[in-house]
Amino acid sequence: MLFLIHRLPRSLLTFSPSANNLFSILSGRYISSSEILQNSEQVNNKTKERIGGLPSDLVNQQKLKKTLRTLSTLQNDSLPIATRIVVSPNESRDFMALSTDIIRDLTEHADKYNSKDASTWLKRVLEYNVLHGKKFRGLLTVLTYKNLVKDVTAENLKLAQILGWCLELLQCFFLLSDDIMDNSTTRRGQTCWHRLDDVGLIAFNDSIMLESGIYVLLKKYFSHLDCYVDLIHLFHEMTFITTCGQSLDMLNSNKSVSTFTMDTYKTIAANKTSHYTFYLPIAAAMHLAGLKDVEALRQTKMIALEIGHFFQVQDDFLDCFGKPEVTGKLGTDIEDNKCSWLAVVCMQRANDEQKDVMLECYGKTENSEQVNNKTKERIGGLLSDLVNQQKLKKTLRTLSTLQNDSLPIATRIVVSPNESRDFMALSTDIIRDLTEHADKYNSKDASTWLKKVLEYNILHGKKFRALLTVLTYKNLVKDITAENLKLAQILGWCLELLQCFLVLSDDIMDNGTTRRGQTCWHRLDDVGLNAFNDSIMVESGIYVLLRKYFSHLDCYVDLLHLLHEMTFITTCGQSLDMLNSNKSVSTFTMDTHKAIAANKTSHYTFYLPIAAAMHLAGLKDTEALRQTKVIAMEIGHFYQVQDDFLDCFGKPEVTGKLSTDIQDNKCSWLAVVCMQRANDEQKAVMLECYGKTEPDKVARVKELYKTLGLPNTYAGYEQESYNMIKTHIQQTSRGVPQDTFLEVLNKIYQRSA
Repeated sequence: MLFLIHRLPRSLLTFSPSANNLFSILSGRYISSSEILQNSEQVNNKTKERIGGLPSDLVNQQKLKKTLRTLSTLQNDSLPIATRIVVSPNESRDFMALSTDIIRDLTEHADKYNSKDASTWLKRVLEYNVLHGKKFRGLLTVLTYKNLVKDVTAENLKLAQILGWCLELLQCFFLLSDDIMDNSTTRRGQTCWHRLDDVGLIAFNDSIMLESGIYVLLKKYFSHLDCYVDLIHLFHEMTFITTCGQSLDMLNSNKSVSTFTMDTYKTIAANKTSHYTFYLPIAAAMHLAGLKDVEALRQTKMIALEIGHFFQVQDDFLDCFGKPEVTGKLGTDIEDNKCSWLAVVCMQRANDEQKDVMLECYGKTENSEQVNNKTKERIGGLLSDLVNQQKLKKTLRTLSTLQNDSLPIATRIVVSPNESRDFMALSTDIIRDLTEHADKYNSKDASTWLKKVLEYNILHGKKFRALLTVLTYKNLVKDITAENLKLAQILGWCLELLQCFLVLSDDIMDNGTTRRGQTCWHRLDDVGLNAFNDSIMVESGIYVLLRKYFSHLDCYVDLLHLLHEMTFITTCGQSLDMLNSNKSVSTFTMDTHKAIAANKTSHYTFYLPIAAAMHLAGLKDTEALRQTKVIAMEIGHFYQVQDDFLDCFGKPEVTGKLSTDIQDNKCSWLAVVCMQRANDEQKAVMLECYGKTEPDKVARVKELYKTLGLPNTYAGYEQESYNMIKTHIQQTSRGVPQDTFLEVLNKIYQRSA
């Protein structure tokens, strides 16, 4: 491996990351391994001799099999020496000191959307999860940058540190979801976040907030730099590749050891670990340093992937033969049916009798009856435990108002049947684009799986947001061509991928059973909690499509910002909704209701499609965009109030859903108005019954609503709001898509479903 680094051309050693970085990593790992195996005659600085022969007792260890051990090799604290030698203690302290600024930046950004409770929660998420660990990736970014730049100032050093923190947020994003999927109990010396009493599966939403935070920081600190778009591309691509690697790892863990090959092993190591652990920090630093040499980046990736493979082989060996008191973890690769280097080489060298031993014992556990990877038991185990732990009040009813099929009228009138068919016909191209992109990373199994994910999850539903995007674009642009109409449709599909991403994770958190007339994806036997990894792949696909079809357009960066921001806002809204569902009904206010409706629903359902179409149409008028957001928020709140009313008083055979807001302790419009009008005795009824699941208590709340005349109040509110919003639409300035707004408003007015 050191020989490979010496082979780098002089230009690469001069203008790309210093070879000292690579020597540092390799030397640190050698020391670590030799300390662990200091009495072994097989330890040598050549990989072949370090690994040594295959043991006769390879198959005698049997423990819990986990379907997805995502990022397990480098996400624990198994990098102490490597990280200690990368930077000095002072540099590490300086890096950690910046965490206060990072946390403040993100929580203040959440505060912008009247989400004080959500920002407080986000602060807790960050402080609990990102302040621990060795910070290998973050510190490697800083070290590389310092080796590349001659004149390091306090200002550009801080930028390198902030960039390093973006990598740590990405790491934390993966860890939170990974721990749930692996049903882990501890991480970095403390209880896993999802195991805390008031967290549970809401950790999925928290992880998405962290991922969104990466792009908040990149926009704030790097958007003025030439490297900004390159950094965004890098983070998007590393996320896509890593989830493909995790998917490939999961799929192979369900196969027979006889199918394992060295090519498969190399692909898993490259995609699951090497790209985002070794290449990402160094490439990010190169971009920040202004290095644009494509060949230097190519060779950097080549070396980074070779080091990553080298590290993975070591990790596989240490998993089996390392001392747990030194490595800090118990070996589980055999029990987990992992496609490890040892297993592959063993099957290559074994005779028929030895292969039979592997087939009989590899991937097995002693308590096989208690351990089963199938979704029924994984869902019945982890999900039930976490749901019961939270007393399943459907603590998070994420996006529930518009994620079901409760938009039949609105969507039927937005576009004609022919336009809807044309839009759906494009799904074949969308699926092909994304699966072919996965194929680029030798992930054929992962791309096949992604095709299955997409076909099962994105081809159903009303496509409201997507079709609203197309309608708005057509209303804004005079000369519609086949080419620009296709772009509008592709943009609409990007919004559908965002919807799918949120729905997949939402169904897990809500322990849903059906979605759009079929079994929820995570409920299928071969999926389970791996559905969350699938949702991340789908989200990453948004940016694959945007880059392919829109990167040459002036609106590209605006579209990136829009989608990043909508994801951040929506997760803040979900968090705010969850936090309030745990509060007393006496604390509910109309301001809180409006904030939840705006952040959880209005932004990404009404503003996002229209704003995206405006950007594609080339409209740059900031005042028009501001007025568009105001109108979208008003329509969104109007729709939410309707939804709250129909949840209680609508007919299930018409609305298509059962009433749950009272049982779920939802901060609904009805509950807020009720508490505003109720006398002390009536408030006592609400305190006793609201948020309870007993039918008699639910009935008492509904009767109280009627006693206070809330159905009549709602009728008056609906009429007044409709008139007010219509007037506001008519008063907007040039550039605001009035026709689109009026069409949507007229069709949702006095809806019954």
